[in-house]
Amino acid sequence: MNLPAPNRASRPQSPPGDTMKTLLRRGLLLAILAAPAAQAGVVTFSPQGEVKEASQVRATFSASMVALGNSAAPAPFTWSCGLKGKGHWVDDKTWTLDLPETPAANTDCRFTLKPGLKDAQGNAVNGPVFRFFTGLPIVSRSWPNEGRIEEDQAFVLKFNAANVAPSSLYCQSSSLPERIPARPLSAPDRAALLKHLELQKDAARVLTVRCDQRLAPDSKLSLVHLRGAGKPTSWTSRCAPPSAPA
Repeated sequence: MNLPAPNRASRPQSPPGDTMKTLLRRGLLLAILAAPAAQAGVVTFSPQGEVKEASQVRATFSASMVALGNSAAPAPFTWSCGLKGKGHWVDDKTWTLDLPETPAANTDCRFTLKPGLKDAQGNAVNGPVFRFFTGLPIVSRSWPNEGRIEEDQAFVLKFNAANVAPSSLYCQSSSLPERIPARPLSAPDRAALLKHLELQKDAARVLTVRCDQRLAPDSKLSLVHLRGAGKPTSWTSRCAPPSAPA
């Protein structure tokens, strides 16, 4: 006797739309798994371009470069100028070079990632050459720096370069139409000022001058520094008013 075959429930079919979504999800997952990891690199670097002063070089990376807490790990860069400073890792992605003093004028620095540099996971790290330069000499500090000045005031100017010529300075008074030359102080007066301001070690970078003409009371004075092809810089003060009669 032939018995009827058992009635097997047919397997439900997924709607075409659901099948397509599943395939897309699987394809996307496979693509993500197969994609190479993003290459580590430098996210930020400062300073760059022309800068007047620099106290620190700082670079941040897109991936961990060292183990956390390993601040003394080797620097990731070599540099072409004679910068002296203390380099350390602030965290696993940030390296800094602290500079003890502003780089001298006309310093041109190029920072290049070390050949074969790798991140903490062993991935190669590549990037461009980073550059900054300090340009023409500038005054980094000056005395006096505020208040009224005397009619025969002496000025002390510390530059970011050695042996700046006194002839690059002149005085301009509101009481006179012509320029007034700035003349160097006598050796004893210069030595006394350098000692008072504790600038003996920086003497090669310091000019001590006085306007070559007594200034009129209550006049406005500009001490101007000519920077070759660069834009002149100046410092403006006002002389003390005439003394009241006794």
